[in-house]
Amino acid sequence: MPRKTLIITDVTAMSGDNVCIAGYDSSLTCIRPVLSMGQVKKSYLFKNGQLIVYPSTKISFDFIRPVSMPPHTEDFIFEGDTIRFEGRTTEIEWKDLLHKTSHQTFRELFPLLQDRSVQPGSAGPSLGTLIPTDVPVLSCDYYKDPPRLRMKILDREGVTKERVPITDLAFRKLFEVILQDYGNDCEKTVQKLNNTLKGREIYFRFGLSRPFAGSSDPTREVCWLQINGIHTFPNLYDYSRWIALE
Repeated sequence: MPRKTLIITDVTAMSGDNVCIAGYDSSLTCIRPVLSMGQVKKSYLFKNGQLIVYPSTKISFDFIRPVSMPPHTEDFIFEGDTIRFEGRTTEIEWKDLLHKTSHQTFRELFPLLQDRSVQPGSAGPSLGTLIPTDVPVLSCDYYKDPPRLRMKILDREGVTKERVPITDLAFRKLFEVILQDYGNDCEKTVQKLNNTLKGREIYFRFGLSRPFAGSSDPTREVCWLQINGIHTFPNLYDYSRWIALE
């Protein structure tokens, strides 16, 4: 396959120092760059100590071949040492991309979504953009310490998805820093974040996880709904501050 340039839309936190990245090529095809073996590390987001891979950047890769494990139909294997920074989008280009790839409802986004999950092997896609109907509401989930962020989102058909986990790497870091500033008071932290989101135009990047069992039924592996990216206008944060090579 030829070298492709993607506008990056997703930089997602995985376990440990692993990340997941995704974006769109010039034909508006969504691609998730993956390695033939192992997972993409956070260090792949940097070059010479500087952050180069983050939402709204143009990044080129040498792709080898597609690999499909439905519903994850966007995966393309790339050569790990071929990541190259090709510039940034303008705000107009960035907003235009999100708008052109957006959906109004969860039904349009993931037709086979049941509650908050999809069965492994179901038809794709596993990534997409959604414009919420109303300002989403963050909340705290105390099933682990420290508490985890969850979000409630309403779509244009009146369908609500509650307690959706956030895997957006930058937003999670923002949450952690504010949580620490507030002495680990999660309620004050989400109140501040909810107030920050008010008045902004919001685009969500949703994804489906790789199959794993939830706590409600340890024997049933499904692909869970998650929020891969929270993109706002005006912009919520400086990515270089919230995505650090640690």
